Amino acid sequence: MKWKLHRNRSHMSIVVDFKVAGYSGIFSNFNTEKNRYYQNHINVLDLYRHSIANTSSQIFTHTYVKKYGWKAIYRFGIAKSMSHVDNIFAVNYLNFHNFFCNAGHPLFSEPFLQGVFEQSVGADIFLNNVCSAPHIPTRTFPNIISRLIKNPFLLGDISDTTRHNSYHVGMIFSRLYAEQIFSIPFLTHLHDLKKTHAVVCGNLEPDLAGQDPNLHWHAFEAKGATSESYLYSGMKKAKSQLASLKSINNDANITLSASGTLYNEKGVRTLLRDPEPTGETTITLDWLSAILSHYKYINLDFDLFSKADSFPSPHNFINLPYLSFSGRPFRMSVHTKVLNLLREINKTSQAHPLYPEGMNIGKSDKANFSEIIMNRNYLSSHLQIEYNEIIRNLRDIINEISGDRTFGNFSTSIGLDGLCLQSSNLIYENPL
Repeated sequence: MKWKLHRNRSHMSIVVDFKVAGYSGIFSNFNTEKNRYYQNHINVLDLYRHSIANTSSQIFTHTYVKKYGWKAIYRFGIAKSMSHVDNIFAVNYLNFHNFFCNAGHPLFSEPFLQGVFEQSVGADIFLNNVCSAPHIPTRTFPNIISRLIKNPFLLGDISDTTRHNSYHVGMIFSRLYAEQIFSIPFLTHLHDLKKTHAVVCGNLEPDLAGQDPNLHWHAFEAKGATSESYLYSGMKKAKSQLASLKSINNDANITLSASGTLYNEKGVRTLLRDPEPTGETTITLDWLSAILSHYKYINLDFDLFSKADSFPSPHNFINLPYLSFSGRPFRMSVHTKVLNLLREINKTSQAHPLYPEGMNIGKSDKANFSEIIMNRNYLSSHLQIEYNEIIRNLRDIINEISGDRTFGNFSTSIGLDGLCLQSSNLIYENPL
């Protein structure tokens, strides 16, 4: 059996829509005009990268690392994260370029899909039959935009599976626009910090929080839905929940974003709204815990080796362990300045533990926790300033990359956090 080499189109530019409304102050210039949604061209690797960021740091527990080894958890966690994108948006199926282009085409009417699916075995064969069945005229789509759409195999709008997928969609696109619109290098999932008592907040805390390079705090409540009715009801709840937030780490100059993403067979669109704050809720979070949680896939206890391989990594980036996902080679890397600072951050965190050894956490009140966290934030304030200076300079590095972020046969996505994800555009296909 011969294997066929072909170009993997899963890294081409795809289109999603977004609208920003209701922002005031220094962020008022982000508001889009009237009710119009704007097209946003993104790389599939951008979705993978933000899905990886969304993985809980709890997978790297001491028990798991001891049982399975750090590299095994590293590869499992990243593969699991990327599988969310592949499953929800069908970005890994054969001939999916035509699949994207035909979104909304009569070809994809439900009876037709059902008929082809019943005669097919497996998703790959199904997509291949849909796109190249003999009775379908040969067509080219020179002027049709490749639009990201929901995987048609995700059946049922009200199910545990759909709610699980909607959660990931909401979080991924909140992270995407936090980076693209507000220049936030990373968002922290507050639920993760609560597990280690690294945050003090009320019962209505937002999903995500992060700082831009100007040390301005942002809070996001993320929603995802497959129907407009569910999206709008979720956005109403999100705005109400966010409005109760008054400050983060004693800073009342915060931006609130209710982020709702609708994903279906017609496309993907995200609405960002800034509700007017009305409440008195406060959040106190530990910056050291937050940043180390975000860079969880970097093993700071061991040296990373920068060596030449088939991946032409950007200059001054250090490679993380090699990855293979769904038959495709991937490589993650981190900028040297970010890595060096992370080592200092890790040393500071270890030298100044969040809670003293022997402290009875169960008997301490919120005021005591808040004071401990703010004291540690003060100790790390110089590291926060240095980190944000590095992030501001990384913008120039990202701008040097070509428009499609492609190095020859390699696609590349670099985040403001200094993490880079790459994959080959050439894969080997086993003929059906």
